Amino acid sequence: LSEKNFVELWRACHPELGLGEFARFITALEREWSDIFVELREPLCAIYGWRWSDRLHEMLCVLFLCPREFQNFVDEKKMSVRDLAPLLAVEDVRVIADLLRELPRMVISKFEATRCLELFVELYLIGRPLNDLLPTSDNGSLYLRRLESWRRPQTSSGDEEWRKTVNEWPWPAQVSAEWQRVGDQGGIEIKMRTTS
Repeated sequence: LSEKNFVELWRACHPELGLGEFARFITALEREWSDIFVELREPLCAIYGWRWSDRLHEMLCVLFLCPREFQNFVDEKKMSVRDLAPLLAVEDVRVIADLLRELPRMVISKFEATRCLELFVELYLIGRPLNDLLPTSDNGSLYLRRLESWRRPQTSSGDEEWRKTVNEWPWPAQVSAEWQRVGDQGGIEIKMRTTS
């Protein structure tokens, strides 16, 4: 079976593949057939729009060490290498396996999961105890707020005051408003519903 035939066969069998499943496959390929791995890694990555690099290889190795439920979560949410970049800062990702098992159990969006992962790793690296950082419920939004309040306590308390203030304002029936923070900017998001 030539390299080209194998890649075409692989593409036909796996037209879509997430990073978690690809990490399992590429790690097994590298362990069992390292010479074939070197030949196939670039064309296999190209199937999914990835470019083989040392950073991608490092991420796949780290992701392979993560719990299977987290790998599946990464695939379901279609997370990218950039979304998972905080994992590269942890010396041994198995130390934070408890969080990686909890994230898939939560009701959480991709954005919230990415942000939670980033904040969790930051707080862990600056010395916050691991058991403090674990979620206490399955509500992703609340968990994200809790992590943000620990990471940036003054900003979070100010945001909470604004959130309460905006909710108390007398908005017309067809208008809803919410205080939101995007990066370092906070503001009011206003939604209006009109009918014709």
